[in-house]
Parts: sequence; C-alpha cells; structure tokens
Amino acid sequence: MMEYALGVIPDVEAEFPSGPDALITYLAINSWDKITAHGYDASEMKTTGIRFTINQEGKPENIEVFVESGNAKVDEVLKETVANMPAWIPAENFNGEKAKEQFEFILGDGC
Repeated sequence: MMEYALGVIPDVEAEFPSGPDALITYLAINSWDKITAHGYDASEMKTTGIRFTINQEGKPENIEVFVESGNAKVDEVLKETVANMPAWIPAENFNGEKAKEQFEFILGDGC
C-alpha cells in the first residue's frame, strides 16, 4: 500500500502580526512562562507538537496537540495560547483571495 501526503502552499503565507520575532515572544510569554510559573520542571518536558489552521479571517481553528507532552496541563496551556493569539494576516491564494493555512509547532527537547 502506498501512502502520500499533499500540501498546498499558498501564494502568500499567513503572517503573525509584527512578524516571527513577535510570535516567539507571544509564545514565550503566554505559554512557557505560564507553564513554568505552575512549577513545571522544564528539564522534564518531552517534545510536544501542536497543529492549527489560520482561517481566512486570520484566526486559529482546528487546534490540536498531535504529540502530547505527557502533562495534560502543559497541553491545555499550549492549546489556549494558540486559541487566544491575536489575528494573523491571512494567507492568500494565487487569485489574491484569503485562504486557510495549516501550521505545526514542535516544542521541547532543545527546541
């Protein structure tokens, strides 16, 4: 049996407001700082993956942890962090129409 995956790359990718450095800052303040404030030991963190779609309005949807951290609280904080992100500049297709785009973040294990 053959398995395959098809990905469509938009003509213009979705962008977090103020760019990638602002995204990293947002994630650090709204997830990592909250996780460690609850006494979670960073050295115990397993690699964790979260997947979501930025819709045509720039809002996150279909948020899922696809690689669990081993700590339900950590997974929940990550999902809440993505759900509460400010609106992104949405992706556009080759016709200039707003389009959905899927993202995956891998966290932990030295990342």
